[in-house]
Amino acid sequence: MRGNWEPLRRAGATARALLVTAAAQTWKVDPSSCHAAQGQVIHGPTGRSLGYGALVAQAAALPVPGHVTLKDPKDFQLIGTPRSGSTPPRRSTARRSSASTSRSPA
Repeated sequence: MRGNWEPLRRAGATARALLVTAAAQTWKVDPSSCHAAQGQVIHGPTGRSLGYGALVAQAAALPVPGHVTLKDPKDFQLIGTPRSGSTPPRRSTARRSSASTSRSPA
């Protein structure tokens, strides 16, 4: 993951830029008046919003921008925060569980 940090940030920023551009084109507004947050693109002045799913097809058809602005680390909302309610997956072993080795009565 360490070696992929920068490319993944760029991929995320590119996707965000494409989604914002797609929404701006839909609303016929300037992309700078829109922002992406919590799975949707929001037009600040009017409060209109569209979910990423509604914009994916249009965003995929747009040309990929050559330069994107990366999010400032102080604006990260998920990275560096604890994940509640999740536990790491158990390691897989070659042993069978007792349920899989038992036989059902005939």
